[in-house]
This record gives sequence, C-alpha cells and structure tokens, in this order.
Amino acid sequence: MNLLPILLFEIAWKLLWLGTVALPLWLDGTLEGATREQTPAVLWVGIIIAVIPWRHVLTEYVLAPAEPWRRSR
Repeated sequence: MNLLPILLFEIAWKLLWLGTVALPLWLDGTLEGATREQTPAVLWVGIIIAVIPWRHVLTEYVLAPAEPWRRSR
C-alpha cells in the first residue's frame, strides 16, 4: 500500500490551515485560545515536507503519462 498520497493530502490541508487561519491571526496579533494551542502541532508539517521523496512525487504523479479511463463491464 502506497501512503504517499495520504502524506501529500496531509501537507496540503496543514499548509492551507496555516495560511488561511493561523497566519492572518498571528500577523494581527490575535492568535490565542484553541488556535494558538493547535498551531505548534500543525507546524510539524515541516518534518513531513522534509522527508517526502520529491523526485519520486514529480516523476510518478506529475510527469508520468496518464492511464486512459476504462469503463467497468
């Protein structure tokens, strides 16, 4: 089983949350409460980004030719 797509999804939602929720609050100086407690846990996404084999992602998911869709019979 290939878990790489799950890790890519994990990176996507964490970066999206950081950019749309935590960063604006932090810049305004209003990062507090549950958002302040959750932000350090979400920042661990940096480790996931560091260990992803990006060359493999590029060759397998970006540059690889697509397979034609097939109908079930």
